[in-house]
Amino acid sequence: MDNQLNGHRRGGAIPYLPPSNYEAEDEKTYKQMRYLSLCHGCDGLIKIHKQIIAAGEVGTHSTYGIINPGVLYREQSFQLLCRGEPEETVWFGDFLVHQASPLWCTLDDNLNIKDSFLLSYPDLPPNSRPEDWRLFEYEGKLYTNHSVYIMIDREQWIVHSRPGISEIDLENRTLTLRWMLEPPFEPSSEEKNWSFFVHNGALMCIYSFNPYIILEIDLATGRTYKILEAHPNYQWYDKGKFVGNSTNLVSWDEEHYIMFVHDFLEPKHEQRNRAYMQYGTLISKQTLLPVSVIPRPLMMGGDEPGRHPGVHYTSALVNREEGLYGFYGQGDTHTGIVVFNKDRLDGLFAQYRLDKGKQSPLGTMKGIDSRKGIILSYPASGFNWVRYCIEHFTGLRTAGKTKLVEEGELAVYRSHYVKYSEEPDSCFCPFYDEQGKPLHRKVVLILRDYRESFLRAAKGKDITNLTVEKIRRGDVFEFEEYFENLRAFHEFSGQKLLVYYPEIVSDMSGVTKILDFLDLPYDLSSFDLEHHRQKSISIYDTQHKSHTQNNLYDFSFHQNNADPKIIEAVEEFFTNKYGDLIARYLS
Repeated sequence: MDNQLNGHRRGGAIPYLPPSNYEAEDEKTYKQMRYLSLCHGCDGLIKIHKQIIAAGEVGTHSTYGIINPGVLYREQSFQLLCRGEPEETVWFGDFLVHQASPLWCTLDDNLNIKDSFLLSYPDLPPNSRPEDWRLFEYEGKLYTNHSVYIMIDREQWIVHSRPGISEIDLENRTLTLRWMLEPPFEPSSEEKNWSFFVHNGALMCIYSFNPYIILEIDLATGRTYKILEAHPNYQWYDKGKFVGNSTNLVSWDEEHYIMFVHDFLEPKHEQRNRAYMQYGTLISKQTLLPVSVIPRPLMMGGDEPGRHPGVHYTSALVNREEGLYGFYGQGDTHTGIVVFNKDRLDGLFAQYRLDKGKQSPLGTMKGIDSRKGIILSYPASGFNWVRYCIEHFTGLRTAGKTKLVEEGELAVYRSHYVKYSEEPDSCFCPFYDEQGKPLHRKVVLILRDYRESFLRAAKGKDITNLTVEKIRRGDVFEFEEYFENLRAFHEFSGQKLLVYYPEIVSDMSGVTKILDFLDLPYDLSSFDLEHHRQKSISIYDTQHKSHTQNNLYDFSFHQNNADPKIIEAVEEFFTNKYGDLIARYLS
């Protein structure tokens, strides 16, 4: 079995491949991927593989196709919402002549049809066509996430698609379109296949798999929010052009969700007849990041019955004790089922964990949860005391040299400088995404008097040759970072909080402002302020060097010991460059 799983057969017999009438644009790659496909080369992986609903089997609304079902196991039965095609026009490019039919089918445990009926939309936007309905439950109601194609300009044939959310009323056999969604950034013309799931009571979706982006959806308003982004370095065998989402997420075990993703190979003829390849992936329920991706196709098209033999489109997963049920569209014509052996899948997932080996394929896979918030602070602005308090009250870690908590989840992100980034759990968590937009919903800025910060930073860098002339020429080391943080805060349009250094040092008011703003718990009833302050200073003095531990409340300590002309030059240079910010925040 090991030889079959790792893709090397070392002279063993090539597994039997069913005959294929699919013609690929790149026949060599197609044959390679067929041999790599685990459905053909992993004994015991597939328990059942068969057609379960044929075109036309449930009436005229499915005459030319019944495909791509969304599926839930509810009330002791498999409940499917299939895409029926009553006519053939959609396969020839005109999607508006006939609407797709949302067909509700109930199957027993043996996958036999018990019941079926048509659902209908009382109202739809003009020149639109919903199709490919997935299923999910949220707050006690039944919903479908699906694609909506919209004709923008028929003459120029400009077509857009958007993910829709419709509420299902089985009693009245209706669908009500609640929202057509857009991402919280510039949408593409074709937005589709968002993979929905409910996590800790929130409705979310995996927007894309590469880059890996998770959105949260406010069902009351239809707004979306980016809560996590990561840039993976997945280890794949040669494959198609992209990675697309196939299914909604379902629970795999106590620690993971499972979903399928896909890519495809282009056909030699007829664009729609792509050879789809379906891959399995596990998502951590703790971090919401992928932890294992099987880089060989679990299933691959090429010999499917129907008009497009290349199309094996897995659209829904149901996880049951006896196996993982993968429902799929069969050749753009019928509905099929593959039941996977869960023990075999567990073995594959264990083999292909993303964190295996010395060279981790994770790349920068430590994603950013935008809901946590980020604290910006130029060095020596009081953040180490804030870190100490956060860790003491929450038991969660903060990034940087260890204060109280060495390992575990971050309470909040931090950065010394918005225009420099490292890992999310470093002192330089990315502030902006690749498009230059903020990654975080909440921003805290801790601000010390810029003259104090400048002089303190010079001491920390052992700069002993400061002169008025150098400062006026702009020889101010990297202190512009202080003001770039302030400008980023000024321009940030989300929730933000500004806390000044004296508020943090004088008493607990600044710290509790930050804790409240970030929704972090604390209890001051037995908190010995002086004891913990001295403990925090001791830790800081060991790791860095405290210059003001004996003069905590002297907020001009460094200026009092500096040449007034140096201070005047600092004021002059930075007022000329950042006068608007100084007038607003530092006057």
